[in-house]
Amino acid sequence: MAWVMCFRAMRASACMGNDLGSYMRACTSVDERCRAMSMSVARAVGWRSAQARWKQEKRLPCHLTASHSTQPIPPLSLRRRQALPKIRTQARSKFKVSPAMEPEIIPPKKPIFDPLKAHEITEGKQAEFRKVPVPSHRLKPLKDAWDIIYDKVYNVMNVDIRMNLKARRVELKNKRETPDIGHLQRCADFVHAFVLGFDVPDAKLMLSYDELYIDSFEIRDVKRLSGEHLSRAVGRLSGKSGKTKFAIENATKTRIVIADKRIHVMGPFARIKIARSCLCSLIMGSPAARVYSKLRLVASRLDSMA
Repeated sequence: MAWVMCFRAMRASACMGNDLGSYMRACTSVDERCRAMSMSVARAVGWRSAQARWKQEKRLPCHLTASHSTQPIPPLSLRRRQALPKIRTQARSKFKVSPAMEPEIIPPKKPIFDPLKAHEITEGKQAEFRKVPVPSHRLKPLKDAWDIIYDKVYNVMNVDIRMNLKARRVELKNKRETPDIGHLQRCADFVHAFVLGFDVPDAKLMLSYDELYIDSFEIRDVKRLSGEHLSRAVGRLSGKSGKTKFAIENATKTRIVIADKRIHVMGPFARIKIARSCLCSLIMGSPAARVYSKLRLVASRLDSMA
C-alpha cells in the first residue's frame, strides 16, 4: 500500500512540476518517506480541486491573467524586464529640461594685447644688433647718400645707426622707442640693398614691403665662361645702353644690378624667378630677340594675373 501511495504521489508531483523522485531517493528512513508522500498527496489533491473549480467557472485566476485577455501569459521574468524601461523613461521625463530653460553659453572674448616694443621683448637686458659690411668701392657712394639713409633709419624707423670706419661696416641697434622689433631687420635689408648697388629710391622699398627679396648669383653658376666669352655674356645681359636690362626690369617689375661677374635681382619671389630665367637664357647664348618675345608673353601673363 505504501508503494502505491508513493507512485501516486510521484505522478501528482510530476503534474505540478516537482521532482519528488529525487527527494524520495534522498530520504533514508521509512518515516521520512511516509511524511514526504503525505505532503505530496495533499498538494496534488489541492491542485486538482483548484483545476476543477477553474474549469467550472471557465476562467483563470487573477494572478495568472492580464485583464482577462486571451493572449498567452508571458513568464514573470519577461514581464519584469518589460516593466523596467517604462519606469526608467518616466523617471527621466520628470527631469527633462526644455531648450528654452537652458542657459545661453556666451563664448569668451579673445584677449587683445598691444604689440610689444623691442625693449619689452628683450626685457631691457640686451639690445639687438645688425652689422652690414661695406666693400671699399661702396664707401664713397655711402658717404654721399648718408644723410638720406640716416634720416630714414633714425627718424622714420626709430633705429640707431652708425658707421664704423675702422671695421668698415654699418651697425644698427634697437632703441627704446622702436615700435616694432621687425624694423631692425628691415633697416638692415635697406642698407644691404644699397651696398649691393641698388639706388636709394629702389632700396627704400625694402622698408615698406615684406614680400621683396634679393637674389644674387654669379655668371659662372650658369655657365663657366672666361676671357672674352665672359665679357660678351655681360654685354648681352646689359644690351646697348642698358636696353636689354631695362626691358627685363619693366616686363617683370624687378630691379637688376650687374656688378662685374655677380648679378643681383630685387623683387617678389615669383617675378625674380622669371627675370632669372631670362638672364640665364642670355648667358647661355640666346639672342636678345628671342628673349624679347618671351618677355612679351610673360608680361601679358603677369598683367592678366594682376
